[in-house]
Amino acid sequence: MTQRLPVYRFSEIPKETRLHQGRMSRFSLRTKNAQIVFATITPQPKGRQTYHRKPHDHPHDMMLIVMKGAMHMEIGGLDYELREGSAMVIPAFVMHRGYALGDEPASLIEIFAPVRADYIHLVEYQKEDFGDRGQPWVKKEYDSWNPPPA
Repeated sequence: MTQRLPVYRFSEIPKETRLHQGRMSRFSLRTKNAQIVFATITPQPKGRQTYHRKPHDHPHDMMLIVMKGAMHMEIGGLDYELREGSAMVIPAFVMHRGYALGDEPASLIEIFAPVRADYIHLVEYQKEDFGDRGQPWVKKEYDSWNPPPA
């Protein structure tokens, strides 16, 4: 290898802040076969903390790591409380959703494989040419925002 690899500084990576009523800030890096998203979610006010959308799935394995704060997750119809220092794997095509829990912002790392086409906009700043635009999110056989037909 004769070409120098890029080095990315978190403070210089573009952030997206339009999700969850502006309570979520996130940025991302990718490789050829995986994508990592760093996110911070400010919880809704106590007493009003709840889901903001229907469960969804995607054709990506997802590792969710809670670095700070807490998340309430519904995965496959079961409830989980993930506190600081917790991690879990959500397999591809498993319905899930979540929200920040408590008083403090939740700091998360989400790792996806393969790379998500719907998250490509988060990594357009990267200099590497990976030769793709990520894998499609919604499986053609069904609307990925609803459970697949039995």
